[in-house]
Amino acid sequence: MQRLSKPTGGQMFALFLFALNTIYMAAAFQIRVQFDEGLVGPKFLPVLASGLTYVALLVILWRESRETVPVPDGASLRRPFATVLITALYVVLFEPLGYVASTFLFALGVFRVFGFCDRRPAHAGLYAAGVTLVFYLLFRIAFHVRLPLLPEVF
Repeated sequence: MQRLSKPTGGQMFALFLFALNTIYMAAAFQIRVQFDEGLVGPKFLPVLASGLTYVALLVILWRESRETVPVPDGASLRRPFATVLITALYVVLFEPLGYVASTFLFALGVFRVFGFCDRRPAHAGLYAAGVTLVFYLLFRIAFHVRLPLLPEVF
């Protein structure tokens, strides 16, 4: 019989976020609409974000469970905390900077935290611009959501 190992800090943090996401998803389903708005109503984005968060958290839990390299104390929480901090900064900067600048900086920050294109900053900038463009097109064309491109410009 195999003995369960002690959960890592990353697993514990992912489970904590899983619980918070469940509360968020339950609240999203409580949103009431005045009339049918089709697929993209007030519930759509929160439910979509929550669903994607569940998928990401399951991937994190799966990867953490397969990791065999011992991680120093506190190191396993560094990336999750940095990601939460970057996301909070994104929310705070979205209105004053607009969609383009805040999303570009958010993508660069996430790339930096996860070591994506560390040795090629020009590539990271191009990828961040691509992420910014793809999500803008997704929201503008597919969801018909107007995003403030620049400060005070809609």
